[in-house]
Amino acid sequence: MEERFKTLEKEYLEIVEARRIAKEKAEAAERELNLKIRAARLIQSLWRAHKARKALKNKKKKGKKGKKGKKSGGKKKR
Repeated sequence: MEERFKTLEKEYLEIVEARRIAKEKAEAAERELNLKIRAARLIQSLWRAHKARKALKNKKKKGKKGKKGKKSGGKKKR
């Protein structure tokens, strides 16, 4: 009886250890995935900001070309 208990206890401890290792691996994989997602969001937001600044810069350049020869007093006459 004692021998059978030791065998069962050994198997139980092996199962518990295997589950613990699997849980740690899953948590590590989830942390890595979250880190990659965070990095991708940062890259995307920086890229969108770059495109927006570039578009505004180009818009200002196009707007200045047409107004180069005109002078305005700042107020419109009604």
